[in-house]
Amino acid sequence: MKVAWFTPFNVESAIGRYSKYAAQALSNYTNITIFTFSKGNLHTSEIPVICCNMNNVYDYLKEYEIVVYNIGDCADYHAEIFEVSQHCEGILIIHDVCLFNLMVGYWISYKHEPETLVRLLKKLYGKDAKMLWKAITQPGELTKVDLRKYNMMELLGDNTYGIIVHSNYHKKYVEKFYKGDTIV
Repeated sequence: MKVAWFTPFNVESAIGRYSKYAAQALSNYTNITIFTFSKGNLHTSEIPVICCNMNNVYDYLKEYEIVVYNIGDCADYHAEIFEVSQHCEGILIIHDVCLFNLMVGYWISYKHEPETLVRLLKKLYGKDAKMLWKAITQPGELTKVDLRKYNMMELLGDNTYGIIVHSNYHKKYVEKFYKGDTIV
């Protein structure tokens, strides 16, 4: 089986470090390739590493039977990975209980569509959307918000075969929005 493993792979990323060892362990059982959008100082690996971009990533994926997406809360590391996950089904490894910062960064900085973010906040959180938008747009306000309640993980489950998380605590959050297979 050919597995495409998406991760930030720079040495500054804890998820990149996790991926280095997880992919290495999986390579004993399957043909795995690490895909990254990261630039800069990348981990070394015995496993093939493809530094892709949004112009060529979908061409590569035609050759793979399964795609694994490592998703964390930093838009700088995960915006492109999230983007690809919305178009190609796969397995998600969600590393953070809250993905609010990823989604805010994705819609505002990466997609340049703040109006879409506002619509999503209204759809997901109703009357609390105004408070959340204020927290996003006014310095210091976001620290006053319990982002566990507004974690925006609801945006992940539509295009996935299953979700992997690191704890039973995290699994409880995922099971609120995702009815498919979730494992710790």
